[in-house]
Parts: sequence; structure tokens; C-alpha cells
Amino acid sequence: MNKLSFAHRIRNYVKKHKIKSVLLLIILILVGYFAVRAATKAPSQTQYVLSKMKTGSVIQTVSGTGRSILPNQIDVQSQASGSYYFNRRECRR
Repeated sequence: MNKLSFAHRIRNYVKKHKIKSVLLLIILILVGYFAVRAATKAPSQTQYVLSKMKTGSVIQTVSGTGRSILPNQIDVQSQASGSYYFNRRECRR
């Protein structure tokens, strides 16, 4: 019984199945390329949405943690990594 090394068996397979070997090599290169590209992709940039303050009723309740910084300012932070600021002076008419 002739035991060939692993490298010899691969070399013999590649010689016998050239088209399959080339296709497998191309697939491995593409998988590696997209894996590296996904791993090194820069994080998306944070976007902020600003609007003018309006007075009225609260339509949606936001629950989360927050703390009072000043007597006239409340800082509420949501779990979606955003901050909402409410300034009582600007709200008065």
C-alpha cells in the first residue's frame, strides 16, 4: 500500500481535475476577499435629526434612564444611543 503525503494527494487531484481546482481556488479567493472586506469595513457615520421645538401633547412615551443636569434642563438618553434635550425656558410662551 502506497501512502502519499497530503501535498502529493492534493497535487495529483489538481492535475486530474484542473477545471474543478481552478473554480475552487477562485471561490476561496472571493470568500477571503469578502470576509476581509466585511471585517475591515468602517462603521457608519452617526446622523442627527434636528427640528424646531413645538408645544403640545406627547404622542409617544420613551422609557429609559436619565438624570437632571440643571433645574431647567432634563437629559433623557434612549437605548438607541441617542439623546433628547428638553429646555423648559424655550417651551414657555
